[in-house]
Amino acid sequence: MVGLCIPYGKTARGFSARLPFAEEIIDPGAFRRSVETGLSARGKPIFACWGHKRAGRADWEWKIGSTADGSLRLWQDSIGVWFSLPHVDLPADFTGVSISLQAISWRRETEQRWRLLEGFIKHVAILTGDESPAYKETLTWTRLLTLQE
Repeated sequence: MVGLCIPYGKTARGFSARLPFAEEIIDPGAFRRSVETGLSARGKPIFACWGHKRAGRADWEWKIGSTADGSLRLWQDSIGVWFSLPHVDLPADFTGVSISLQAISWRRETEQRWRLLEGFIKHVAILTGDESPAYKETLTWTRLLTLQE
C-alpha cells in the first residue's frame, strides 16, 4: 500500500469538540523532523496501524508497520507526506488515512482557522468502515497509487 497521509495546504474541517477551531491547514514541511528521522517527538519510531483505536487488540493485530524496521517508509514533497507499507494490501472497506500528531507550533489565521507550522507524527492510521479521514485527499491518492502498484 502506498499513499498520501498528510496533504499540505488543504483545509480539514469537522474536528472534535475538544479543539478550539473548526479548520486546520498544515504548512509544507511541518513534519520535516519526523519524516527525516522516522521518530515521534518522544524519540520513538513512528508506526502504522489499523485505525486510531487499539480497542483491546494486541500490538501484532493493530500495528502493521514501523519506521524502526523499515516496514513503514515516509517521505515528503510539495504535495505532502507520503507513506509506503509494501507488505499491506488495501482493505476492501478502506476509507482513507489519518495521523496522530503532536503539535509544536500553530498560527491562528482567523477565529476558526489555524495553521500547523511544526509538529511530529505519532502514528499513521489506515482507516476502514465508518472511520473517515480529516483530509479526503488521502483516500483518493492512496487508492490511485496502490491500484497502480
